[in-house]
Formats: sequence, structure tokens, C-alpha cells
Amino acid sequence: MRTIKELYSLEGKVYLRIGSKGAFKQFAVTARDEGFSLPIGEDDILVLNEDWSFCHPGFIGHMAFHNAATVSGKKLIRVDYNKWISGAEDYLYHGDGK
Repeated sequence: MRTIKELYSLEGKVYLRIGSKGAFKQFAVTARDEGFSLPIGEDDILVLNEDWSFCHPGFIGHMAFHNAATVSGKKLIRVDYNKWISGAEDYLYHGDGK
């Protein structure tokens, strides 16, 4: 099983798709256990920051998640949390729910 900290090894700006409320609760516990701070409230997408925190992407961030190739000059990496944490070889979110 991968850790959330391992997301820092990816080259680019990481957007994490959580998926469901149940998955978010599991994610929140794991993230806090690994030393991350989380924003208040649940969201289906979170952005990994360089300071060991996550933030809500807001309207523009959601648009970027679904349409952009880069964010602030960095490659945008869409990670499906459930795939990532399970150790799946293809852990990227492809927009098709698979």
C-alpha cells in the first residue's frame, strides 16, 4: 500500500480525486496520521501543496482538473486516491470513473 507522502515523488502539480465521502473520511485519517494538515470541509478533489497541506481547488481549480494539462507551469497530475492507496499500477484519474 502506498502512502500519501509518496505523492511528493511525482513530477508536477498533484490534484487528488477522493471520490466518495467514505473515501474522504479514510483519506483524512491517513493524511493526518502522516502529518498533513487538511482544509475544513470535504471535497471530491484536493490539491497537494508543497508545505505538507492540502487545499480545496475552488472553481478554477476544478476547471483545471478536468481540462488543463499544466498549472502554474507544472504538469497537472490527476491521481485517483482509491487507486493510489490500493497500489494499482495505473493510479491516474482518467475522467471515466475507472
